[in-house]
Amino acid sequence: MQAGQPLTVTLYWEAASAINEPLIAFVHLWEPGAATAYAQHDSEPRDGWFPTPLWQPGDIVPDTHVLAVPATLPPGDYHLWAGLYRAADGTRLPASEDEAPLPNALVPLGSVRVRAGG
Repeated sequence: MQAGQPLTVTLYWEAASAINEPLIAFVHLWEPGAATAYAQHDSEPRDGWFPTPLWQPGDIVPDTHVLAVPATLPPGDYHLWAGLYRAADGTRLPASEDEAPLPNALVPLGSVRVRAGG
């Protein structure tokens, strides 16, 4: 992808059980070793059109996030991460892979190669 262009990521959430509180989904673009995200998008699933308290067990919810990637972002490989946090206090929900907890409750989505903006 080219710096300065939007990056669209669609997540698919599956409700394992009823969710009794509003949650915020996030996607962050990071460089290894960076202290903060270079681009991010945080919102209620489906931009608030289908909040988590309405989800029923077994629901699969597509959730699209568009990240505004800065035109000044240096070329390189960056990582995408996703997760959920409580709207009330910002606490991240635990995340796991193969029953092992993931550090910082971040789900790795893969990497993105960014080219210089044009």
